[in-house]
Amino acid sequence: MCIGKHGGKARKAESGLSGLDKLSQRLGLTLDLKTEASVLLDWAKEAGLAESVALLLADETKESLNVVAYLGAQPVPCAVVPMGEGFAAALGQVLPADRQDGTTISVPLVIEGEVVGVICARRPASAAISAEEEKLWDATSGIAVAILRNIQRYQSLVQAMAQLAEQKQIERLKDDLILSASHDLRSPITSIKGYAQLAARQLERGEVSQIGHNLEAIVRQVDQLNRLLDALLDVSRIQVGKLDLRCEEVDLNELLDEIVERFAGAAQAHQLRLALPADRVVGRWDRGRIEQAVANLVGNAIKYSPQGGEVVVRVEPAFGEVTVSVEDKGIGVAEDERERLFERFYRSQSALAQGLGGSGLGLYITQGVIQAHGGRIWVESEEGKGSAFRFVLPICAC
Repeated sequence: MCIGKHGGKARKAESGLSGLDKLSQRLGLTLDLKTEASVLLDWAKEAGLAESVALLLADETKESLNVVAYLGAQPVPCAVVPMGEGFAAALGQVLPADRQDGTTISVPLVIEGEVVGVICARRPASAAISAEEEKLWDATSGIAVAILRNIQRYQSLVQAMAQLAEQKQIERLKDDLILSASHDLRSPITSIKGYAQLAARQLERGEVSQIGHNLEAIVRQVDQLNRLLDALLDVSRIQVGKLDLRCEEVDLNELLDEIVERFAGAAQAHQLRLALPADRVVGRWDRGRIEQAVANLVGNAIKYSPQGGEVVVRVEPAFGEVTVSVEDKGIGVAEDERERLFERFYRSQSALAQGLGGSGLGLYITQGVIQAHGGRIWVESEEGKGSAFRFVLPICAC
C-alpha cells in the first residue's frame, strides 16, 4: 500500500473485518463495473477508511489511469494520471484537498504482477494507519481485484461469443444492405433519370428557360442519393466496429445552438426551443458525429410531429457526463415498439400508417455514434402524445 501523508493523527476504523461478510453479500449481483465499484467504495467510506474515495483504472494503453467511480468529494474533472514518473504525486491531486492536514492513501490493484488500477482516498489527519485499517485496505484491494477478474472473464466470454457470430452477422448485413440499397436508391435514381430526360426534350424544343428548374431538381436528388450512400456506409462501419472518431474540444452549447437555428428556419409549423444550463458544457467528442446524431433526432422530432408544436432540445450536465434530450409533441411510439426503434431498417407502425418516409437507418446510426463515444441512448414515449429521445455522453469521451 502506498501512502502519501500530510501529517495529523490516525482515526480508528469504525467497522472491523467482520463487516466484510455483509459486503460480500452486496457484491456480485451485477457484472456492471460502475455498480460494483460504487458498492465497494460505499463500504470503504462507511467503514471509516476515508471521507472521499475514488477508483481509477488503467486505460487500454496501460499508460494512464482514469476515474471510473467515486464517493464523497468530486475528483478533478477528466482527471488522467500518467503511470510513470510523478505517478504518486499525480494521484494526490485526483481528490481535492478540503483540509490542509489530510492524508492521501493510494491502494494499488495488481493482477498477474501488473498494476491495473488504484483506489485513491482522502481521510482526516493521520500520523499512521492502524493494523486493523491496513488489513481492511488489503481486503478492499483483494475484493476489487476479484471484481475486476470476474468482469474481465465475463467480457472475454462475451467477446468470444461475438466473434463466433461475427461472420454470420456480416453476411446478414450484406444481405440487408443489398436489399436496402436496391429499394432506397431506386427512387432518387429514377427521379434523376426523369428530370434529365425532360431537360433534354426541353433543350431540343428550345425551351431553355425551363431547363434550370429541372437541373435544380437533379441536384436535389443527387444530394439525397449521397445522403443515402453515406448512411449505408455508416451502417457498415458501425456493424464491424470501425466508426472512427476525430475527437476535439467541443462547446456543446454552441453546437446545439447552431443546429437549432438551422432547423428553425425550415420548420415554420414548429417552435424550436433550446434549454441550456447557465455554464458552458465543454467536452472531448467528435464534433461532426455529435452534430449528425443531434440533427437526426431534431429532424425526426419535426418529421414525426406533422401537426407542428414545440420541439425542445435540453442539456443537463452532471459530474463527468452530460444528458441531451430532444422532446416533441408528435405521434409518439407504441410501448412494444420502443426497443426496436434503434434496429437498422426498422420503421414504426404509426410512421408507416401516416405515410411518413424514411430509410429506418437514422436512429441506428445515431445509437452507433453515441455508443462509439461511450454513451447510451433511449426513448421515452407515449403513443399520440409525443416522444423524448435522450442520450448521455461522458465529458471526456475520447
